[in-house]
Amino acid sequence: MRDSIHLCFVRQWKWFVVLLILISSVVIWQWYTNSRVTYVSEVIVEFRSQGTKTKLNPGLSLKEGFFNQDVRSSAIWYSTLSRSPELINELVLIVQKKLPTLNHSKLRSMMQVEWVRRTAGMILRIEHKDLANSTYIVNEWARVFVSHIAKQRKLEVTQAIKKIKKILKPAAEKLRNLEDQKLVIEKKTIISLPN
Repeated sequence: MRDSIHLCFVRQWKWFVVLLILISSVVIWQWYTNSRVTYVSEVIVEFRSQGTKTKLNPGLSLKEGFFNQDVRSSAIWYSTLSRSPELINELVLIVQKKLPTLNHSKLRSMMQVEWVRRTAGMILRIEHKDLANSTYIVNEWARVFVSHIAKQRKLEVTQAIKKIKKILKPAAEKLRNLEDQKLVIEKKTIISLPN
């Protein structure tokens, strides 16, 4: 028996080396993944504007959302916008002042977005190995994201006002013409005929 075990080790030594390498690599990989600590910082961004109570909604004090869209389409739009390349480029320029090694692809891989169900809010998450850096990045991300949305909404409202003014200009002209015609009609003398 002892000779057979000895012959097995002598003849099949390559397999034992391969097995030893596999076992050690699994142990090292497990140690590396368990020893690597990452922190997750998150910010909840809610898109609400102060509303007024009406007869139709006497108990409601807040109106949800900027849009007259349903929650699902708003969630898709906001989630896409929060990780858009132009927003990330703007965020990278700000964050690189404190973390110069951070680039666009690294930042994008750390970013996570989750929509909060049945609300007009979303959670922005950053996963990083340093708690202070993850907190800094997620706060800057929220600030840049909200200011980016505010700029877009301001642009949309300005464009809508311009369109409305274009529509109202001809209507105001027609109204002036009608008022002029009314004045002409009122100035005419009325002739009463005998019965």
